[in-house]
Amino acid sequence: MTVVPQTAEFWTKATEFTGYNQIAMAAQAVGTQLDDNFYDGESAGYKIKDYTGSASYDSYITRQYDEYVYYGTVTATNYGTSGFRAFTDGFLEDVLRATTRATAAKAAILSIVQNASYHSSGTVSDDPSAEFDDNGGSREVAYALRNHINAKRAGHILTGTQEARMAKLYGHALAHMDAWANGTTRFLKCFQMALSARVLIAYYMYVTPAPSIVTKIAAAADKMWAVAWKDAAGTWGDGQSMLYLYRYVPNVLSPSGIYYPGEDDFTAADLNFLISPVYAWLYYQTGQARHRTRHDSLFQGGIPVYGPDNAYHISGTFLGTIADPTGKHINQMLYWAPQGIAWAESESIHTGGGPYAAKDFMPAFSAFQATRLAKVLS
Repeated sequence: MTVVPQTAEFWTKATEFTGYNQIAMAAQAVGTQLDDNFYDGESAGYKIKDYTGSASYDSYITRQYDEYVYYGTVTATNYGTSGFRAFTDGFLEDVLRATTRATAAKAAILSIVQNASYHSSGTVSDDPSAEFDDNGGSREVAYALRNHINAKRAGHILTGTQEARMAKLYGHALAHMDAWANGTTRFLKCFQMALSARVLIAYYMYVTPAPSIVTKIAAAADKMWAVAWKDAAGTWGDGQSMLYLYRYVPNVLSPSGIYYPGEDDFTAADLNFLISPVYAWLYYQTGQARHRTRHDSLFQGGIPVYGPDNAYHISGTFLGTIADPTGKHINQMLYWAPQGIAWAESESIHTGGGPYAAKDFMPAFSAFQATRLAKVLS
């Protein structure tokens, strides 16, 4: 097994800044820290708890749960959340772990499927190209599909309408991969491609292991590397990261008239840990060395580098400061990078089912992951 470089540094910073965020959130009222909950703070909390083995993070997990429940039931009604804030991995983890809030969490997952934007039938155009508009993009499709999968995994029996909706979302996500691979859309946001890949991987693992999922993700990932990867620093900023956005057609407005000048001019190391697992999974599926090399380059480029005692940020992912940690970036870091480590270090190629069947691979560690992690740390 070849260990992913700087894994120890990854976990050190993730643990330290989760601790800072735990203190910061505890000092604020529930309902005021939604940004620190973004990218499923509850799920991120479970990953740190599993890594450290410490029950001291239970209060943090509960605080993250309470924050999202407040958003889903007070700010939004009956989990009629925005499509880009529709997260259910933490709720699913409550169900899988049979916590005291498992029943409420299971109900919340179904409410999101029924009521969140882009989830229910008829809220997305039949034309996949419409999903690239900034008012309703591939990210929302990815989350909606993920949440339908999570509902089934939590034990819900979807209605015929919901099953049809799930099938349509799956088709949209595949079409997005094709568009990014072929350059038949206006632009590519690398982190959004990764979010779509993440849900298609979940579909492969928990619904149908269609070979086309592997080939379509690989084609889009190869294209993304060719057009957006910056190995060295330059006028675009840091090296070892992707451009935030690559335009297939320069300076073209979106259908809604939205255009963000300059977005394609800079790299975004803060997003490396959202992107790197795509390449780790491709390596796991195919054994092709380029995917492992690309994962490790992204992983190393995302490692947060700070001065002594975390007094100031130097490079890599910005996690905020001790007094003002950036919860969104902490959660991004933990969103699925731990699984990327396990895939990248895998000694055998996985073709569906297998060691992941009993435990969800993204919100928390499976026994397989725990074994890999123990080897890394030994």
